Amino acid sequence: VLAHRAPAAYPRPADFDPERFLGDVPTPTTWLPFGGGARRCIGASFAMMEGEVILRQVLGRYRLEPVGSGREWPRARNVTLYPWRRARLDLRPR
Repeated sequence: VLAHRAPAAYPRPADFDPERFLGDVPTPTTWLPFGGGARRCIGASFAMMEGEVILRQVLGRYRLEPVGSGREWPRARNVTLYPWRRARLDLRPR
């Protein structure tokens, strides 16, 4: 969690801002979605592939638009962070 809150890697690290991952690929020391080292999730590769397939299907059919201001605050659950208000979105057909 500390790597994800480092101001040197992420300006305004306390803000929920998924757009910070657009463009450049994050380095292995600044983005650890499945843990790291010997404790890395054994399903990480499958989860990333599955997520890509699902996102490709959803984004091919719909536009996602934030509800309200679009600003969120992170909340911790175990070792993961998630958006406080569940990142509400509207799905608009393409």
